[in-house]
Amino acid sequence: NIGPLHQKPEVSIIQNVFALHHTLGHIFVQLLPCDRRNIATFLWMLIAALISRSVSPVQWDSRLPFGVHAASSVRRFSRWLHNSGLDPHELYGKLFRYALRNWTQHPIVLALDTSMLKDRFCAVRISMIYLGRAIPVAWRIFEHDSSAVKYEDYREVLERAHSLMPREVPVIFLADRGFVHKALMRKLNRLEWEWRIRIKANQVLRCGSRRMTPQ
Repeated sequence: NIGPLHQKPEVSIIQNVFALHHTLGHIFVQLLPCDRRNIATFLWMLIAALISRSVSPVQWDSRLPFGVHAASSVRRFSRWLHNSGLDPHELYGKLFRYALRNWTQHPIVLALDTSMLKDRFCAVRISMIYLGRAIPVAWRIFEHDSSAVKYEDYREVLERAHSLMPREVPVIFLADRGFVHKALMRKLNRLEWEWRIRIKANQVLRCGSRRMTPQ
């Protein structure tokens, strides 16, 4: 018999893949409001993305222990991704809440940011800053020719992020100077979140009759 420490690398990887699939499957079946076939496909896509470090279904197939033709797996993944009956925000939200179910002490730090995709689409996202990483919380991608956006462009993203936050846990909200919007500041105050928004050095702030500039 070959012990775990002496197994060939490919054998060890396959065993780890099935172990991860089993562990996550037990959690996902309890959390996600869809049938087991959709959950199984979702699990394989998630695991393949982690292993391949790619968002390409073609790359996923080469990393999974399927005994089928590659084109068949790619079609399977494509059908799942284009299934209008599945709401990615709903599915992700349930998993995100589960991940934070025991988060009660430390403040949650959120960051608002944008990025351009092929100079045609703008991605607005709110991420949770954790251990030097930005974990997606809520997002929106829409056709736009600039990374500069208005409050209305990301208002629903802010609402979605708020709905995922654990109750009674402090939140610190960060944003760059492209988000100096009064509507955003008012909303953050209503949510009772602490916030830090970068502004230009010559920005004039008004508080009643007072005029202030950054120090």
